[in-house]
Amino acid sequence: MYGWKDYQNRFSFYEQIAYRKLIFEGKKELQSSLLNFVKGTLGKEYDIGAIKLIKQWSSQDKGKRSYFCSELVAKAYKMMGLIEKDKASARYWPVDFTERGGLQLLQGAALGRQKTIVLENHISRY
Repeated sequence: MYGWKDYQNRFSFYEQIAYRKLIFEGKKELQSSLLNFVKGTLGKEYDIGAIKLIKQWSSQDKGKRSYFCSELVAKAYKMMGLIEKDKASARYWPVDFTERGGLQLLQGAALGRQKTIVLENHISRY
């Protein structure tokens, strides 16, 4: 798990990050399942690779599980029934969660306006 300073130091090549608030008045059971999912993913490794990227359909997790950023969000949304369950979580990219991505959520859920955080400690790539 990363604290904010750890994140800024480790990923200093990013100039900014963006986020959108999930607007959803879900049932208590869904909130509970999300909390359990979050607890179960704490400490998991960040990983992205060719196998994940070509995987089309969702399957049961086997062995050691890792996630990349948008894959983790997609998996959480799937657990809550907010996106289709058949599509592999790794098939969702960060752009899918942006305002221009056009992601349609289920059960009356929506994403709020996009907010940007400018990082001060980024390293220029040029």
